[in-house]
Amino acid sequence: MFLLHAVVAVISFAFGSGATAAVCASTFGEGSSFGAGAYAVTGSATGTRFDRAFPFTPTVDCRLGTIEVAFHLDSGTNALRIAVVEDSSGLPSSSVVESTTVLDEMTSDPGGSIVTGIFTGASLLSGGSTYWIVVEAEPVTGDTSAVWHQNDLAITGVRGVRINGGSWQGSLGALGAFRVAEAALPVPAMAPWGLAALGAALLLSAGLSLVAHRR
Repeated sequence: MFLLHAVVAVISFAFGSGATAAVCASTFGEGSSFGAGAYAVTGSATGTRFDRAFPFTPTVDCRLGTIEVAFHLDSGTNALRIAVVEDSSGLPSSSVVESTTVLDEMTSDPGGSIVTGIFTGASLLSGGSTYWIVVEAEPVTGDTSAVWHQNDLAITGVRGVRINGGSWQGSLGALGAFRVAEAALPVPAMAPWGLAALGAALLLSAGLSLVAHRR
């Protein structure tokens, strides 16, 4: 029995364990729930361009992996640009940490769904510093007409809006539904020494079992 436990220990240590992506900030409710649609994100071809932004502050350093937002598409091109930018006096700055484009993920159901932007994992967000999630139509001159759903936890703060590419304006209200997650670490492969140790343990186990059987 002792040897069996030793074999299991060798396997576990040699392979290592997978790491799940830690959540850096979130306004989603239980089970990733969110509220009704509230904030228009539109390209200029719709008549008026609306860009939206909401702040978040990670409590510890976080390597940016994914951003999930709750959206639905009213009409036009199914494409969004999601960016993380630094804060400037309580509003989004022009300093972009990293951005990504999301294509064909929004549902046309007014109830909305979760859209995921995937980042490189190279950008380190500093714990205690405020950043902004900025979402624009992609392209900003296009015909995308989408809606960012608000959270259902009554979380409030400064809401950023930029109209027709002008300056950012802020007002207090319910934040949009979003989740910022850290880049997940890959599961390590078994090391060569682990294979050798596992083989030795299995052979020893088989040998001792044979000896015990002959007795």
